[in-house]
Amino acid sequence: MTVREQQSQLAQLEQHTLAMAQRGSLDGVQLRRIADLRAVAAFRLRPVPADPVEHVRTSYPAIRSRLERLDEHEPTDAVSISSEDGYVYTFRPRTMLRRVLDHALDHLNQLEQWVYWQNSNTVPTPTDGWASSADHLDEDRLPLSRLDLSAWLWRIDIAWQMLAERAERLSLDQLDWTPPGDDWNLRRVLHHVSQGFYVAWLDNPLPEEPFARYSEASRRLVNAITDVEASEGRPNVIWLAAEARVVSPDQIVSQLIGSEMTLSNMN
Repeated sequence: MTVREQQSQLAQLEQHTLAMAQRGSLDGVQLRRIADLRAVAAFRLRPVPADPVEHVRTSYPAIRSRLERLDEHEPTDAVSISSEDGYVYTFRPRTMLRRVLDHALDHLNQLEQWVYWQNSNTVPTPTDGWASSADHLDEDRLPLSRLDLSAWLWRIDIAWQMLAERAERLSLDQLDWTPPGDDWNLRRVLHHVSQGFYVAWLDNPLPEEPFARYSEASRRLVNAITDVEASEGRPNVIWLAAEARVVSPDQIVSQLIGSEMTLSNMN
């Protein structure tokens, strides 16, 4: 079934979800959760380059353009979005900056460790130490001046350039090597770091009111499905689900339909 054919299911499901919410069988928290699933599915339906190195290179200009506008927000401006697994991400301007920087550095370090692991058969010690988006640091609420932002962007530019240049030197064997007991390889890691999930929400927020949130998320989903039809014939593009798993667009929509049916008690 194509995503276009799935639209009738989505429309019926939308009517059911709204009816359940209007008569109080779904509360505001539940409706917001379902809305977020629709918005995240719309985000996942964007095609990306199949080549992970190209993905690293081509994703950064769009990521940076969103970061460049962060000083237009109040330091306490925050948006939250829940992902497919229920994890709630909360982003403020400085949270976004540190997560983009830490994410690039973390996976650059992982890349180096895994190449060493593959070559030496020596298991490295992960160097975890970054703070997640759920961690609230004192600095997250500090004002962000244009000078502050420029300094952050300088660091992020360098980190991303280092990641891209190192990725370009990977062989196909290095890209596709999977550590024992793991199902990630560096191809998947590079797609993961390039998705831009951390920057997608602050300057394009969903409404806070649950019904308006669901309506806006549904609008984004319809637009994303329309765009998929124009992209499915393009060569060398793929679609990524959570954790950078390569999937087809209809799989993204099918997962959404199943999750929304469960959450809205549609049997």
